Amino acid sequence: MATATTETKTATSGSDRKPANKPTAPWVKTLRTYAGVAVIVIWGLGPFYWMAVTAFRDLQFTYDTTPWPTHVTWDNFQTVFSTSRGNHFGQALVNSVII
Repeated sequence: MATATTETKTATSGSDRKPANKPTAPWVKTLRTYAGVAVIVIWGLGPFYWMAVTAFRDLQFTYDTTPWPTHVTWDNFQTVFSTSRGNHFGQALVNSVII
């Protein structure tokens, strides 16, 4: 046997309804967009910045955790590009650019 059900609609008072979402101002959406882009850019470029800061540091201060360049030196680059130690980093770099 089947049972039939019926729905009856009742009038709701104004206090029972959910308030409608207020539209956000255009500047709020723009601010959220730029904040999101800034977070993504910092997240992406942060490791590159840290690598550059570490490359210019003196070898004794490699594990220093200050976020700005300290004990700046060019010795790391002179060592890498020096062919007297058997390094051929310059040639490898040229090969990578060609490929």
